[in-house]
Amino acid sequence: MLSLPKVLLNRWSGASLNLDENRMVATSVNIERAPAEGASSKSSLQSPPGGFVRFLLGEAWRGMRRCFQPAGLFLVILGPDGVGKSTLVSQLTQACGPCFRRQRVFHWRPKVIPARTGPGAPTTDPHGRLPRGKLASVAVLCLFFLDFWLGYLFVILPLLTRSGLVLFDRYFPDLLIDPLRYRYGGPMWLPKFLSRLVPRPDLVFVLTETQSEAILSRKREVVLEEVHRQQEGYRQLAEQIGKARLIKTDQGIERTAREASRFVVECMVQRSERYGSGGFAAPRRAAKPKDANLPQANPANNLLRNAIQQLVGRGKLVAEPSGSELQGDDLAASVVVSLNPSKRLGRDLTRQGYTRARRFAVMPSPGSPRWLFPLGNSRATREALRIYVPFAPVARTLKGLLKVLAAAHCQDFAPHKLLVSSRGSLAIESLVQEVTGEERAVFALSLGTEARFRKLTVQVMRPEGEILGYIKLPLTDAATERVRHEAEVLERLWTFPDLRGHIPRVLHAGDGENGYILFQTAGPSHPGPTRFHDLHEDFLQKLRGIHQQQKAGGALVNEVAARWQEAEPKVDAAWRALGHAALARAGKELECVPIPCGVSHGDFAPWNTRLGDGRLWAFDWESASWELPVWWDVFHFKTQVAALLRRHNDVRVSSDGASVERAAFLLYLLDSAGQLFAEESPTLGAGLEFRRQLLAQQLGGY
Repeated sequence: MLSLPKVLLNRWSGASLNLDENRMVATSVNIERAPAEGASSKSSLQSPPGGFVRFLLGEAWRGMRRCFQPAGLFLVILGPDGVGKSTLVSQLTQACGPCFRRQRVFHWRPKVIPARTGPGAPTTDPHGRLPRGKLASVAVLCLFFLDFWLGYLFVILPLLTRSGLVLFDRYFPDLLIDPLRYRYGGPMWLPKFLSRLVPRPDLVFVLTETQSEAILSRKREVVLEEVHRQQEGYRQLAEQIGKARLIKTDQGIERTAREASRFVVECMVQRSERYGSGGFAAPRRAAKPKDANLPQANPANNLLRNAIQQLVGRGKLVAEPSGSELQGDDLAASVVVSLNPSKRLGRDLTRQGYTRARRFAVMPSPGSPRWLFPLGNSRATREALRIYVPFAPVARTLKGLLKVLAAAHCQDFAPHKLLVSSRGSLAIESLVQEVTGEERAVFALSLGTEARFRKLTVQVMRPEGEILGYIKLPLTDAATERVRHEAEVLERLWTFPDLRGHIPRVLHAGDGENGYILFQTAGPSHPGPTRFHDLHEDFLQKLRGIHQQQKAGGALVNEVAARWQEAEPKVDAAWRALGHAALARAGKELECVPIPCGVSHGDFAPWNTRLGDGRLWAFDWESASWELPVWWDVFHFKTQVAALLRRHNDVRVSSDGASVERAAFLLYLLDSAGQLFAEESPTLGAGLEFRRQLLAQQLGGY
């Protein structure tokens, strides 16, 4: 039988070996030739000497970061006996459990240090035994405190880092309320002090009842006066714990479970905002580089208003009533928009003829909106989540939780709701009806991230959840040009039959009441792979096959140099030096050398691909070009995955053209860095730093 230290070591090592997400990679990589002539014409982008050590250090850092930013949820439920803790634990494990990879329920303590008397039967007389003496009470309390920390380090934390749900029915602070239950007879200052040192849960639910008699009717383990005292003690404890939520259970178990689920969603949303993992990017906030004189984005509090104005039509008069009542001037508006509306406002709008109401959940918050999911139809809400394809563990867990709540008809999960009411169909709804025949279309909205090229993407669905397509509505002039370009590219690519199974089809494109609008078909729902393999290569081969040409290497260098000159005023001296060195090196290598060029997606990355029927499907063709080096899409995919998802991918290069491809790689890094500066991308800090290190490594390898 294993001793206790070996058991704990095995638990910890097993957890560590399974922490395989958001893999850290060495940021210094170089291109190497194939090992032998006549063998496969491909080799890998590998780490330089010492890369294995860097990989190990990266893995160690990734593991440490996951310990401080776990994807799971640590939840504690407190309250007197009979208030409904066990029932709520059961409800939460059923409702929220499927969103997490694993779950585990504990009663009061982890019990890594086993009880001397064994698990035993449920407690029926908590005050039936006399308290221990002072010395024995202090000794046992310290043993319990040690058990909480050992259990957290070797049981709970590994579960949390692997996206687990950990539920505690009672926790260490419970001893402060009912010390006699735990036979504690020592000084109370000690448990008060130790309660500040035990591992902190992510969320604490404190359950109470309005009538103590109702609690006593379920369990008669203590007298009525004791129930009164405990309830008051738990209420005071809830005020002292910052992460506590007071929940009254006299509203029925279903409403109690819905309220608890809503608090869970709020906690996950706040954590997602704090870690910055709302989308595909790595869970950290991108920093603005020094000397980057970029224009400021629209204020966050205006973004939601701008997006809704674009949805309903730029020419529409939109009212935003304050409070819960309509004013006289509001009734002249074509559309009424209200954030967190009251039920009274909804009824008043219906009586005033605003018969078309659309309700949305604003996620994560109105101050930093990213998505608007429809409410009122659980199936449509569940399918609407397809517009949100996260890659970070916390964000994936949040999406899973939202899907479960939508399937359970828990419409109260949304902390912030938005109402859009009109007297008739909106222009966008009329367009959908004309193109698809659907009269009652349901919309899910994504507001994008790039300030300069921000656009509103609308997922169009039938009421039963079938996705009809996606509409793009630009929010800036620069975004309008990009969406126009995408429409032109898709219509041109659709003329090639071999590509039709890999790209969306344009259903409508042109100017209208909402400005320029692009309506395209939907593709598969399964996210594209994050590792480059044969599916990607097969798609890119088809793309290259429709148009190829040879471009002089010097001409390519001049084109990249011209674009880099536009970005130079925004970069610092170190970047300018790297840029000049890269251009000089590439110019020397590519002088009088033809470069194979063809159609390029321009932003080929996992978040712009889907997988269905064994084929890769690509969308977001806004950056597509007909005359870029054939390697650039591969370079972009690998670089983006490594920089933003921190996962390693091998880049393939030919053995007979390694120097040409190295020079092309330098030009790609410099050109894509210039685009990041121009786009005001939210991944600016991470993307630029990774490219800077790659450029420095490549230039040092010549």
